[in-house]
Amino acid sequence: MARKPRPMPEPVDANIDEAVFGRTTQSLNELSLMNAQASENAQAIAKELGYEGSLSVGALEDEIRFYQRRTVEAVLELGKRLLILKELTPHGEFTERVAGLGINQNLARK
Repeated sequence: MARKPRPMPEPVDANIDEAVFGRTTQSLNELSLMNAQASENAQAIAKELGYEGSLSVGALEDEIRFYQRRTVEAVLELGKRLLILKELTPHGEFTERVAGLGINQNLARK
């Protein structure tokens, strides 16, 4: 047995405040223009820097986390090598060697 068709709902007369609707539309258009400008600026900076990766916020945050970890690992490796260099160099030469590498001696001691 076939179902009975449902009656269509009665149209409702919506009272729209034209002034509020206009301001809202204008605000949305301005927001859209600002987003487009920000996107263009990001693309220009990426091109200037030679960046060819994704320009999405999530992808950029993931890459930043990756390079943060990589930087920390590199600093730890640098510290290991400085400790070994300090042990291998005769007394008084470590400071000169560190300066020759362009590393501040106080930083090298840390």
